[in-house]
Amino acid sequence: VDSGAAGAPRDLARVCAEQESARGNFPGPVPVIRRFPSTLLPLQAAEAASVGAKAVAIPGASFVAEAEAMGLLCAACAALDLEMVAEVSDGAEIDAAFEAGVRVFCIRGV
Repeated sequence: VDSGAAGAPRDLARVCAEQESARGNFPGPVPVIRRFPSTLLPLQAAEAASVGAKAVAIPGASFVAEAEAMGLLCAACAALDLEMVAEVSDGAEIDAAFEAGVRVFCIRGV
């Protein structure tokens, strides 16, 4: 669910609930990822986790530009049991995101 879209928090909750309704069935629920077009705040990560998202995705450039803040954000996501996904397009973004604690990457522009 893209957070840049109007109604994203409401849509995220609806998608998470729909996926959770598949628990115990085949196929089961898929993990829901909330995508942020720019840096997210810990409160936004908590909101995503509270409605059932399993991960948040943010651009790799954020890890290069705001390394210290991204490390703290990764720790906050881990405390919320929320996976952080970095959308990366070059080696510098991969290195910065990995250094911050990201272990899941979406390679873009290949």
